[in-house]
Amino acid sequence: SAFFARSLSDEFGAAILGDLAGIGASYVLIIIYMIAMLSKRDHVHSKMSLGLCSVAIIGMAFACCTGFGAYVGWRNNQLNSLIPFLLLGLGVDDAFVLKSEFDRAKKLHPKKSIEEQCAIALRFGGASVMITSLTDLMAFAFGAMTKLPALSWFCSFCSIGVLFLFIFQVTVFMPYLCLDE
Repeated sequence: SAFFARSLSDEFGAAILGDLAGIGASYVLIIIYMIAMLSKRDHVHSKMSLGLCSVAIIGMAFACCTGFGAYVGWRNNQLNSLIPFLLLGLGVDDAFVLKSEFDRAKKLHPKKSIEEQCAIALRFGGASVMITSLTDLMAFAFGAMTKLPALSWFCSFCSIGVLFLFIFQVTVFMPYLCLDE
């Protein structure tokens, strides 16, 4: 029994170490893609800092869900190493939705102030982001009710991470988009 547990741990660790390079490369590629797609090929109107703001928001959401989970006593496990990748995908999607709605508001209402254009973008894009965030949060909250402890803790961390990600997208990303514009 002791040898089996040790062998399983060794093989599991070797499999994870073999995938670390791929996971790191996928993080970098998604971040580069987001920055490239948000920015323009123009040095004056580049939105590169907007992409970096979105990455910072994702980091803040991960830090908050980890801190909140530790505060309430949830156990950290190996599944939680996937949370940043999950939040990165959701955060990039939210950033694209909000940015495209802002660009749409600029085209449809060119005479309005930037603040009013941001409000219009939040009226439509914010509703879309809220619905997807709410459905993701509910899915993870229901997943937290499972009898498997590690999966339950993972889903609990994820649900809080999605909540913080939504809050930061609305309260940090949109004001930064407005200031950047």
